[in-house]
Amino acid sequence: MAGESLDASVLGWHGLAGDRRFAFKRQEARGGFPWLSASRHPEFLRYQPWGRDETSGEALPTHV
Repeated sequence: MAGESLDASVLGWHGLAGDRRFAFKRQEARGGFPWLSASRHPEFLRYQPWGRDETSGEALPTHV
């Protein structure tokens, strides 16, 4: 999906906190690389996550 503009972020050993936390997966995939990606589907770059889960205290996307 498209990137999100942030004022600040936490950078840890595995990169930016929350980056690539969620993914779309091909249900019928039985091996290899089951994840759907913008390298194969460039139209994904037009999608943006939005919404927040206010109950957890963590800013999580709730819709695409």
